[in-house]
Amino acid sequence: MRAIVILPFLILASGCDQGGPAPATVDAGSGRDTPSILADMEALRAAGQRALVAFREGDAETLDALYADNAILVNPAAEPLDGRAAIDSLHRHEMSRPGYVVDWESIRVEVAESGDLGYDFGRWSARSESDPESSDQGYYVNVYRRVDGVWRTVVEVNGSSTP
Repeated sequence: MRAIVILPFLILASGCDQGGPAPATVDAGSGRDTPSILADMEALRAAGQRALVAFREGDAETLDALYADNAILVNPAAEPLDGRAAIDSLHRHEMSRPGYVVDWESIRVEVAESGDLGYDFGRWSARSESDPESSDQGYYVNVYRRVDGVWRTVVEVNGSSTP
């Protein structure tokens, strides 16, 4: 089942490397200066941290404001959620679970030279203090688009590495 969830993402990711925008870690020859690219990368990291804090504090409004209206979220062994309202419903359910703890850590953040797309790749974990058997962990990729000057998640894919 995990292969089914991850396969569309791998197809999407493989297509991103075929003539798409170069990542910010490559020479920024588009006319954007390196400080602005680095600032965009820091802004993406900060958005991820704001999301984590909002989740931990049960602040669904702040968390869901970080998603585009047409965002897609894919979790392991689940159908994709399409749109901010569906994602909001999942977040509210997860945050209402007593003892449910989620964490994530960014490993790599890159921004396209165009300055309007970026991604964050990292590790995540989730556990329930009341049900230790339901613990899970894995890796994530969040794709961001700058919308009205604000970085918003447009695609989030969470893959499980738990056997």
